[in-house]
Amino acid sequence: MPRDFQRKRVYDADAAIPYGKMLSFNGVCQMVERILRSRWWQKRCAIGMVEVSLAHGNTRVCCADRKSGTTGFFVLGPKDEQGDPRSEWSEGVVVHEMTHVLCKPSQDPDDSHGRYWAKAYYDITLKFMGKKIAKALIIEYLRNGVRCEPPPDISELF
Repeated sequence: MPRDFQRKRVYDADAAIPYGKMLSFNGVCQMVERILRSRWWQKRCAIGMVEVSLAHGNTRVCCADRKSGTTGFFVLGPKDEQGDPRSEWSEGVVVHEMTHVLCKPSQDPDDSHGRYWAKAYYDITLKFMGKKIAKALIIEYLRNGVRCEPPPDISELF
């Protein structure tokens, strides 16, 4: 499957689920810290610090990734007057971007939104946004043909 096709499927699924609460810059920092300090995160990832900053220039979207084996970064794009949901500072955007920090791109043969990333996104959504939103994500994954590996255990949603 072409790399961009999976990414489009993920973005389509992502756009259809609730984004959760809108956050201030400090709220984003607090949520990132809450995720990093959780036992759930610490069992899965060696990243213990994520630098959160505001984008400069014409960057329009939020992004995140690893800087090294122990640190990551999270860049908040400016809020978009046109309503691009990827420029929102919401719980959903934080969870999506923290999934990029969690996943090593070299582990996913598709790309940064590939099969393993999609499973990790489901897992982190379930843990930090709850069953209702995780269930909506799975429904959208199925509707949009998002591939996950390993497949999620949806029995935990019921």
